[in-house]
Amino acid sequence: HQSIGFPATVLRLPAVYGPYDYQAREWYFIKRFLDGRQQMLLPDFGWGVNQREYAGNVAEQLAFLLTEPASIGQIYNSGHRHFQNFRDLIHLAEELFGRKMSLFGLPKEDILWKVPLAESGLYVLSTGKLEALGYRERYDLRAALQETINYFVANPITEDWVFETRQSKQLFDYRTEDELIERALPLTKYTHKHD
Repeated sequence: HQSIGFPATVLRLPAVYGPYDYQAREWYFIKRFLDGRQQMLLPDFGWGVNQREYAGNVAEQLAFLLTEPASIGQIYNSGHRHFQNFRDLIHLAEELFGRKMSLFGLPKEDILWKVPLAESGLYVLSTGKLEALGYRERYDLRAALQETINYFVANPITEDWVFETRQSKQLFDYRTEDELIERALPLTKYTHKHD
């Protein structure tokens, strides 16, 4: 920014979700709850940690950085302060929907479709630098996921959307999912919590 004489700040974003999210990556599990499914298949047993950020928090972060002169010339990471693996995210959705679902896991290579943001591995960035500047998360994961669920309940996605976004229609082929579940490992809820 100094070489061009224009103040600049960089905010690196993870996968952003919430109302009006055209990618609707959470639709994989939200639709299953809405369809009354009793079971769900998780790739790589749901252990993948892919940090997300709620759109409302991104707006708050941008407004905060625009009013903070110390941010000029700096790079910050966006993301929920507390993040969860995919299985934890499904358990949170169970709480928000008020019902349990039987979860099953298979290696991702054995599943015929790619589940958005459920890849195995650890994909997170530290938000400590942003917090050290004084930013505080407004929407925690629970509140943000509830807002996202509310939006998609009121605005369900059509089959045309699946085609337009190039996501596989197999994501909602429940007959094939049930066949895969027959050879999958049942997953139980564990009590690990992120601080």
